[in-house]
Amino acid sequence: MGLHREKLSPMDYREVRPSPPLARFLECFWFLSAEDAGGAPAEQVLPDGCTELIVHFGDPFRRVTTGGDSEAQPRAFFVGEMTRPLVVGPSGRVGTMGIRFRPGGAFPFLGLPLSELSDHIVALDVLWGRAARDLEEALLEATSDAARVAIAESFLLKRLVGARRDLAVEEVLRAIIAARGRGHVRAYAARVGLGPRQIERRFLAGVGLGPKVFSRVIRFQNLLRVSRRAEGWAAAAAACGYFDQSHLVRDVRDFAGVSPSNLLRRAGDFSRHFVSDERLAVFFDDGFFQDSRRETAQIGARGEIS
Repeated sequence: MGLHREKLSPMDYREVRPSPPLARFLECFWFLSAEDAGGAPAEQVLPDGCTELIVHFGDPFRRVTTGGDSEAQPRAFFVGEMTRPLVVGPSGRVGTMGIRFRPGGAFPFLGLPLSELSDHIVALDVLWGRAARDLEEALLEATSDAARVAIAESFLLKRLVGARRDLAVEEVLRAIIAARGRGHVRAYAARVGLGPRQIERRFLAGVGLGPKVFSRVIRFQNLLRVSRRAEGWAAAAAACGYFDQSHLVRDVRDFAGVSPSNLLRRAGDFSRHFVSDERLAVFFDDGFFQDSRRETAQIGARGEIS
């Protein structure tokens, strides 16, 4: 018989901001812990335009598949861009570290098109081989959050040296987030001297989603914040740039798998932190690639960074 909900250990969630120059690529390091949460129900983690690197130094979470089966997550893995909710739950003692990359922020560290990882969970050693296993072992042996952050920052800084960035994609990402997902791809592409097909191709490689789908995800995230204070869904639809309420309903069903009335009805112990007003304020209002000097994209005749 499973544990009663009221007897489960509460989950403690905390964040640590990255140091420069990683702050332009990472939103935060986050940690989740609980002595025993194995009887807690699975929760939805919604698409947000970000990718994550996760390491379980407690018992790995279980993932609920679309067919309703449950499977253990890898101990260390990368979560690509999502276009549908990820349903996960704890299996026992919780000790989890997450590295949340800003939109497009993982590209310089991975060295492969991020479209290959979209809507996938990939074990870290598949991406980085022995280096990933060494990182996982060091994080598992560390005895404090501060030590784990230092280990992860050192690892990422080494991979950043000489890494290639796509400044044109970064500029369009800024524009989409600033516009809360509203706007036209053709205008964004023209802003950096590229055609719509070029920016589509480079977005898929550098972000993991095309600019239209990414814009929909950002608009959906803005809806999560706006809907808490809007006077009804029709008002929220208008405030977020949806054509009408049925347009809003379609996006909510696509990205959350529920109706709007159920969207924020029961936020879970850990998933609520990912859609909190505080987190969304950082995402939308503190600026993209915060703590960094904005750089101008220099685009050559072939559409490449010069």
